Formats: sequence, C-alpha cells, structure tokens
Amino acid sequence: MTPRAVCLVLVVILVCSEIPHTSQESADILVGCFKSGTIAQEANTSFHPLNSNAGDSVNTCVSACSTNFYRYAALHNGLNCSCSSNYGSLGIAEESQCNKPCRANTTQICGGEYASTVYDTGQKAPGPPTLLEVFNISQHGFRVSWLPPAAPNGPLHSYTVTAELLKTYSRLQLSPVMSWTYSATVNSADVLDLHPGSEYRVKVQAESDNGEGVPAQLFVGTHVGDPDIPNEPEIIQKLVSEGQILIKFTEGMSENGPVTGYRVVVICGIADFEPDLLDSYYNAEKKGLPYYIAASLGPKAWTQNFTVGDGHRYGDYDNVRLHFDDARCNENDIQIALGVVSSDENHTCISYSSLHSEKSVKIIMPEPKEEGLESGLIAAIVVCSVLLVLVVIAYFAARHFAPQRQGASRMEDPQEMCLQGPMIEVENYGYLAEEDEEENRTDHYDRLKKILWDIPRNFLDIQSNNILGRGEFGTFMKGTVLQNGYPIPTAIHCIEDGMLSAATKRSMLQELALLINCATGNHSNIIRLVGTCESPEMLYVVLEYHPATLKDILLESRTLERPGYDRDLSSVCSLPQQAFLQIAIGIAQGMAHLANNKVIHKQLAACSILMADGMVPKITNFGIAKCNRSQVVSDFTRWTAREIFRSQHFTVKSDVWAMGCLMWEMAALGGTLYSNVPTAEVAARVMRGLRPPHLSHVSDELYQLMLQCWQLDLDERPDFSEISASLCELINNSETHLDWNVVPGFQYEQYLSELETIRQR
Repeated sequence: MTPRAVCLVLVVILVCSEIPHTSQESADILVGCFKSGTIAQEANTSFHPLNSNAGDSVNTCVSACSTNFYRYAALHNGLNCSCSSNYGSLGIAEESQCNKPCRANTTQICGGEYASTVYDTGQKAPGPPTLLEVFNISQHGFRVSWLPPAAPNGPLHSYTVTAELLKTYSRLQLSPVMSWTYSATVNSADVLDLHPGSEYRVKVQAESDNGEGVPAQLFVGTHVGDPDIPNEPEIIQKLVSEGQILIKFTEGMSENGPVTGYRVVVICGIADFEPDLLDSYYNAEKKGLPYYIAASLGPKAWTQNFTVGDGHRYGDYDNVRLHFDDARCNENDIQIALGVVSSDENHTCISYSSLHSEKSVKIIMPEPKEEGLESGLIAAIVVCSVLLVLVVIAYFAARHFAPQRQGASRMEDPQEMCLQGPMIEVENYGYLAEEDEEENRTDHYDRLKKILWDIPRNFLDIQSNNILGRGEFGTFMKGTVLQNGYPIPTAIHCIEDGMLSAATKRSMLQELALLINCATGNHSNIIRLVGTCESPEMLYVVLEYHPATLKDILLESRTLERPGYDRDLSSVCSLPQQAFLQIAIGIAQGMAHLANNKVIHKQLAACSILMADGMVPKITNFGIAKCNRSQVVSDFTRWTAREIFRSQHFTVKSDVWAMGCLMWEMAALGGTLYSNVPTAEVAARVMRGLRPPHLSHVSDELYQLMLQCWQLDLDERPDFSEISASLCELINNSETHLDWNVVPGFQYEQYLSELETIRQR
C-alpha cells in the first residue's frame, strides 16, 4: 500500500471515529448554522429564549421546544436554548462559527458566539391558541375569545371552535359535539344553541397547511333554565283550629339544571299570581298582595309531608299561622302552590304549579262528630245517585239524536273542503271523514301519509310535563323522535282531533296542508315538519325543536348590559356585523320560499325566528306551527303594514313591510318598535306617517333598504328575493353597516315586553 493510500485510510478512520460523538437523534433534524446576536437581546430574531437548562444539550433543547409546540430549536453560545416557528432572519452563517460544545455534552455543538445551530423539532402543526376566555354566559350559549398561537409554525387558515357536552340534566340525547369554523382573522365567536344547565368542554384549535393544531380548552357551564312545571301539591288535612294545612308534593323535575329546592306559596282567593311580585308574608302584607312565600325548602323536602302555617322559619321566609277566620280569606279561599327551584352560582330559575279549585284535590278535614259524618255520607250518596241518573239519561239522548245531527251537518255544509280567502293558496292534502261512519273512526290522513313520514307511536317520546306553549288546536309539548336510531329533539303539537268540530277540523287540516307544502323540504331557513303520528285519541304533528329565538339572541348580545368584569366595554354588541347580515339574508330567503308557495306569514318578527346550529335562522309561527307561550300571546301590531290598518287585507308585500321592521329590530338589538307609543295608538300613528327612526349606528344603505320595505305603494316595495340580493351586496362590500363601537351617550333602544305581548287570563 502506498503512503498516499495509507493517509486516505487514516483520514477515513478519523472521520468514522467522530461519528459517535454526534447525537444520532439530532443528526437527522439539523437545519444548519445561522447568524445571530445574543438570543435574549436580538430584537429582530423570531426565537423565544427559554429560561431553563434546556441549552445544556441538543436533545434537551429540541425536547423543550417540541413540548412548547415550536417547530425549530436554536442553540447559542454553548448554553442558550431558544424556540421559534421560523428561522434564518439574520442569514446563514459559516459552519465554522457554530463551534461551541454544549455544556452538558461536549460532543455536541450548541452554536457559537455569533451564530446559532438550528434544529427541526418535527412539530409542524400550529400550537394552541393563547388567552382562551369565555364570557357573556347565558342559558343557551356564551362568547369565547382567543389570541393566535405563540407557535403558529406557518400561515394559519382558520380556527375551529368545538363545544363537547360533558354533563347535562336533559332527558334527551343531545348532540355530543358541536363545532364551528372561522377564518384566521377571527379571534372570538358566539357559541349558541346549547342546552341550559349543562357543562361543556370548549376547544379552539388553529389550522394551517400542516394540519390541525393543538387545541386550547376550558370548561364552561351554561346557566340553568326553567324547571318542569310541578304538579299541584296535594292537601292532606286542614287543621282549622290550629291554622295549618298539611300538604305533600312529588319530586320536582328539570331538564335545564339541578333541582336545588322548593318554595311553598300561599294564595288567598285568586286563581293566579305574579311570580315576580312574590315576597315574604310581612312584605306582602305591606304591599297589599294576597299571596306570599311561606317557606323555602331543600331539595329533599318532597320526601316528607309539610305543614303550612306551623309558625317556623324556613330559609328567609316565615311560615305564619293561617287565618281561617279572616273574612277576606276563609278556609275555602286559601290555595297552595309549589315552586321548583333550580340554581347555579349566580342564577336562579323557578317554575310554579298551576292552580285549581279545591274540588280537584283531595282534602281530609279533621274528624267531625258521628252525626255530622252520617249526614254527610247520606248527602253524598244522594248526590252521586242523582248524577248517575243524569249521566244515563244524557247517554241515551245522545245516542238517539246523534244521527239527526250528522245528517243536518252534511246538509248544512255540502261543499268540498277548500281554502278560503285571499291570504293562502295551497293544495289541500287532507280531507274530512265521512260523517255517517259512526262506529268506525275513519283514517282522516291517508293522503297525508303518502307525503309525510307516518311516525310509529313507539318512535315518539312525549314529555307531557314539559309544555312549550299553546296552539290553535292543541298543546305543544317537548319530546323526541327516533331517527336512524337516535332520539332527535322535537316540538310536538298534540291535537285531540276527535273532539274538534267539523269546521275546526277543516281549518286544522288546511293549516297542516300549508305546513306540508312549505316545511317538508330541505330549506335551511324554514322550520322542518318531521312527520305526523296518529293514535285513536290524538294526532301528533312533529316539528324540529330549537330553544332559542332570534329575540333571545339579540337581547343577549347587549354587551354593556352584561354583568361581569370581563365584558367587552368597547363594543355595544357581541355579534359581528357579518353575522347580523347573514341572519337577515337567511330570513329573506326563507320568506321568499314561503312567498313562492303563496303563503303569507302575517306574524314575521324576531320572536318568530328560531336559531339553529349557532346562527342559522328558522322561520316558524305559521300554519299549524303557531305556538304561544302559556298565558302570553305575542302582539304583532308594531310589525303590521299600514294597509292592514285600513283594509285588513294581507298580501306578500305586507310581510315585506314586517321584514323592514324585523331588520330595524335586529339593528336595535331586540329593541321595541315605537317604544314610546302605546299599542292602542300605533295604528293611527303609522297611518299618519310614523316609521322606525334611523339609528345612529346603522349605515344609510341599510336604512334605505328598510325604507323601501315601508313604501306606501305596494308595487314599489321589493320582494324577498330582491331584499336578499341587496343584503348580499351589503355583506360583500367593505363598508361598515352596523357600527358597534361605543360612543359617548350611547343607549340601547328600550325593550318593553308588555308592548309586544298580551297576557291571557
């Protein structure tokens, strides 16, 4: 072997002998040597120094940066470790400048005095967003905000917000996970359509070309909602001489939070009371109220009987002795109501039982003398005998006269069932039974079954104690329907159609046909008719269910009226302009769908819009879907078009007028139209030219669109397709049409519920 060959062999041996001195893990991830100043002081470097011993070796620095979700790790001057999402801001350095051995491992190079050795940690996806916070918590949602990740590891495309259900009191199977995606420029979002009294895990994660990032998360509980309306307490015994009533009541239920207690309310001589005015006995006496709270009890109080009037104090309330000898309120005038309480840390909701006369409850009086007992029994037997005779007579009379009445009905109403009036033109899918088939109840809905899903009765779970409201033909109850093996929340219109008169049944079928024509499709902005279910006694009309209305969302968005130190005092509204315009576009498109089906809504307002999947509007309150809350009926006078006050003739252009009012209501964040005008004067003032004012934070273009909806000439009003197109133009230009910035002297438009509703007794 020549000397030259020997030298080459020696060089190869020396090089190979150096290989074990370099970490095998770091050899594959070395990026290179780059210029740098002192890492902690160099302002124009993008590396973030770690205040630890991470710079002792390559492995510890790379591991520390990877743990903090950074893609790159830089070692400087043999002892400093820094992390970054990019590198090389000062340019490439000579390899000879990276000459400092690491402090804990002298076989590894940890940069130099004026250069840094940069390694790739393998962490390519974005790190977690920072400063994740939640505020404006309500029953149905909250607002979440965040800042971009400290380690974006490249340009971000979007953020995904996820709400994962962890705990709920609902008996329904709610959606386990809900998610929303926003652009990378968005740093806050409203998480809506959640269930009251439930706990959620909220996650926010960024996404880039390198995939979905690490989520930031926190836990949020929505505020409790109203418990189920309890049953009326049962009166066990009246102790007249002691001024006491012994009652028992069943366990309260709530799908909207825990049952944390009960209230016992004493009412004298009235069939109703105002829950907001309830107070202790002595305060009620001062105010002249004929009802008061007698006791506040714990969550286990239902397990034993309770004595009203025992003279003890329960919670903050005195359970004073009852005055049966009071001329204003004797023993027969006193009624007892039960309130079920659901509370969280800051909110309390209470539902009270309805009141009935004492004839409907069991009353056991103190044991009287034997003579009185015997006389009472004799009187009771006589009364029952008389009633039995009357029932028998009435039964045979009904059997005798029923055929004649049926024949008369057919003679009096021989025409086909058809839709009357100019307001609605839809095909009638229902028909009435032949009225001479008395023994066998005819299936009224054969033709409907060909169009609708005929839901098997065992697929339907009706929560009879959870009443949502009242419709024209029956009660709306909350429930579920099995679809593809999963229970779906629904609102169920329970119609006892066998008890309806022929005319009412005809009207009901017309309303149902209207809903079939418009709500069985897949239009995303119309409440969906799921199907119908028929039992021998009842017709169930099943609709999709969403708890929050647009009115609720608008009022909840008022940031300055929200309690809490973390509220945003720089904006009057928690929702962005784009969300408002998108909602308005969805409503206009839904109304265009109704108009194309020749349906006139007549009740278009924020309270008639349900909000689904966060911010998707669903038009309801038309056809058989009309529903009013118990004891409260919405008054739509303030949304009514001028021509209706003159002729009472509704057209599609009357709904366009209401759409202009709805857009103003949205811009006013739920404020009441003409809040300074009594309802009785609205019609005359509107006919004389009264219109909703131009709000200072609304652009001229948006208000001009409202004014077009209020044109006197119906032909000059836009149709709903034109309104939708105009709103799309507004959302696509760069101008601000709803300026939510706080200005000196700003005040929200008043919301006065008493001007928008009619209380029913």
